[in-house]
Amino acid sequence: MNRYLENFKNKLVEIDFETLEEDPHSIYAVDENFNLIYFNEAYFQFARDNDGEPQITNNHSLGSNILSAIKGDIKKIYAQALTEVLTTGKSKNLSYECSSIKKYRLFMQRLYPLKKAKGVVIINSLQVESELKNVASHLEKNYLQETGFINQCSNCRRTQSAIDINKWDWVPSYISTMPKNMSHTICPICFDYYWKNI
Repeated sequence: MNRYLENFKNKLVEIDFETLEEDPHSIYAVDENFNLIYFNEAYFQFARDNDGEPQITNNHSLGSNILSAIKGDIKKIYAQALTEVLTTGKSKNLSYECSSIKKYRLFMQRLYPLKKAKGVVIINSLQVESELKNVASHLEKNYLQETGFINQCSNCRRTQSAIDINKWDWVPSYISTMPKNMSHTICPICFDYYWKNI
């Protein structure tokens, strides 16, 4: 499988190609139009380890636009960050959560501009990882709202309690097998953090 476009190596002036290839972190690159132009092997290993393959390869291959992989208002935030890096020529850090069913994981994404605004190399490094414990019963009655739906935050993926609507729990079974009556929304903390000041 080809993991980079032919002209990708020509865009690398300040970063050695072999350095990217040998790095154990998930790395990808986009061109100035946000089209995917490179993946290191660790990118695919991370996808395989987290049940993302073959969907990642099938849906987000070389040449496709990275913004097609991002939904909702976060797409706007990510596009702004990439544009800022391309415009200023300065690298930027972004933090994001990418938890699994059993582990909480916080990542730091470092965006490095390529010379002459020809693209951005994105390195994803694990910052925090901890085991998750199910904090509530998986019984639907604890989460079934009066509307007949179970509300899950589309960002952090916590589920809103039906007993105390201000409480949002991590329910692993709702991550692995989403109920048919699941409705996605935004929890108050994610709303404040990501969208309130846009």
